[in-house]
Amino acid sequence: MPSTVTSKTTLRKRAFYIVLESLVKKIPLLEIVSDRQDIKQNSPEVFQNTWELDATLVEFLEQIEAGREATEQLILDNVKSNSLSSIPNPDLAILLVMLTETQNGLELKVALDQGAKLADDFGGTDSSPDFVHAVIRNAAK
Repeated sequence: MPSTVTSKTTLRKRAFYIVLESLVKKIPLLEIVSDRQDIKQNSPEVFQNTWELDATLVEFLEQIEAGREATEQLILDNVKSNSLSSIPNPDLAILLVMLTETQNGLELKVALDQGAKLADDFGGTDSSPDFVHAVIRNAAK
């Protein structure tokens, strides 16, 4: 039986993993989605012991990609650097996910809490939770 995204927290975490993969491999986000869908169709045994891309996750990833340029500019407008390359990939992935959600109506408090939680679990540095929190807070102003 196929697995489905059961909560927003799970959706965010799965989106984070795929956005991070896109950043690390330097390939378009939707190319990863397409590749995974092809693998699922042509080699379903690969997905036997893992989660799959359900429609909700794919839709969210499409939203991230559609607004990516504007979200990246929003991030740059709220950090001291003029280059995204100075931001650790895990932190950038978290920001892309969480800022997309805030742009889609997620309450700021929830975005701050969830962003800091993701950064605490997966951030690129010890200061990632504070950094992510500050960027999300400042971007919401």
